Amino acid sequence: MNGCTGVFDCAYQESMSLFNKATEPIRADEFHQLLRSYLQQEVDHFHHWKELDAFLSNFFHNGVFIHDQMLFTDFVSEVEDYLADMQEHYSLDEDVFGDLDDFIYRHFFRETYAKNFSPRGPFERPNADTKEELRLRHQQRKQHKARSRQHRGRKCRRAGRSTDPHLTDVKIELGPMPFDPKY
Repeated sequence: MNGCTGVFDCAYQESMSLFNKATEPIRADEFHQLLRSYLQQEVDHFHHWKELDAFLSNFFHNGVFIHDQMLFTDFVSEVEDYLADMQEHYSLDEDVFGDLDDFIYRHFFRETYAKNFSPRGPFERPNADTKEELRLRHQQRKQHKARSRQHRGRKCRRAGRSTDPHLTDVKIELGPMPFDPKY
């Protein structure tokens, strides 16, 4: 995060700017326990704990999330995408990971997230929403996420690249260098 120094300052700034709530850095043990509880609740017989733990360990240092290197909201999106890719690879049932971000934000940011804050900032919700309208909107969000994941996978396969969405080819073209003898 720009303008912050260290894990504690970056955690504070992100949580205040997005959720209007000051928080300490996210602890690895708490996040692992939360994710485990979500998966046990949503997925029957999840057997990929070691693989998931290895992935998650890349984002924690000394037992806390690396807030000074990455936004927590970006990390949650990465975890959701990783699980969706795992679901596709292992042919797990339905899209059960679409609500993971809501589950995590409600846990860490409680009432401030429940008061209509999203990772992108506050939004207003009409008061006249019925349960049916909320359910339909939720289904539309899940379908949109699933379509964007499918499109991303097709795009990678079409270009002849790896289907792993976490890998990409980067090409950098440099202009003339100031002390290049050709100029």
